[in-house]
Amino acid sequence: MQLSRTHSLVVIVAMWMVFGSHSIVSAQDAKQIQTAPVVKVNQIRQLQGDKTKKDKFVIVDVRSVAETKVSVIKGAITKVKFEKEIKQHQGKAVIVYCTSGVRSASYANQLKKKGWNSWNYKGSILDWCKNELPLTTTDGKATNRVHTYSVWNRVPRKYEAVR
Repeated sequence: MQLSRTHSLVVIVAMWMVFGSHSIVSAQDAKQIQTAPVVKVNQIRQLQGDKTKKDKFVIVDVRSVAETKVSVIKGAITKVKFEKEIKQHQGKAVIVYCTSGVRSASYANQLKKKGWNSWNYKGSILDWCKNELPLTTTDGKATNRVHTYSVWNRVPRKYEAVR
């Protein structure tokens, strides 16, 4: 059966509306990512290794409870804990991360608007794993498990991907 030109055009437009008009990252997310100040893995490692800076920054994981139950970056606290203990962290630099850097960019910008010295770890826990750095449970126990959010996110063999 051969399709008419009109029918073909309708099918093409419908397919574009369903598949082509949505990107993986929304325009709003893209703007958040671009405007959030960025910190890189080597800068975080440098801060973690400098005992004189230990009380000058906090690393905050903004992922869901299900994700943070699997693991966090060594030394990080959850967003829930950060917000519960917010007065304790006044005056500190806040390094925010998630899985890849989208959710953390949004939260870093929210904090920035409230006057915090906040930074987005672009690449976030996936970049951390790419650099084969240590993960812990929220109780501080070493682990190689990492919540990757989706099947598209890969981690080195050293880690066990959890979805």
